[in-house]
Amino acid sequence: MRKERARGDMKKQGYNPTQCSACLHQCNEECPAFDVCAKRILIVGGITKLKAHYRKLVEKKGAIFEYHDGYMNGGTRGLEGRVRRSDVVLCPVSCNSHTACLCLKRLCLKHKKPVRMISSASLSAISKALIGQQPVLN
Repeated sequence: MRKERARGDMKKQGYNPTQCSACLHQCNEECPAFDVCAKRILIVGGITKLKAHYRKLVEKKGAIFEYHDGYMNGGTRGLEGRVRRSDVVLCPVSCNSHTACLCLKRLCLKHKKPVRMISSASLSAISKALIGQQPVLN
């Protein structure tokens, strides 16, 4: 059900939900991007100037991109809404405060969302996290 809703969201955004750039045909278990294809990926924090590159990287894998800058000054309401909508959450710890990381972990536990705490906000670290080469903390 959730995957169907994500595919509908992708269609509204102009994506072809049956095709991802990783497999160039109908996405199935043989696709290298199968784990993220048609899922909503939330990146919390990171380098704001790289947001467009993060988006391109996530969408190239066939996923839907969401971003939260990691600033917690306005409370957790905006972050919690994004976490609730997401299928997978990525959090580069190198550019997030300890408070933001702990808050994010708690929100992901509360809403039963997998979170991948990654050591760097680089494009290569994000890419590795997307293909599952980073540990998932539940």
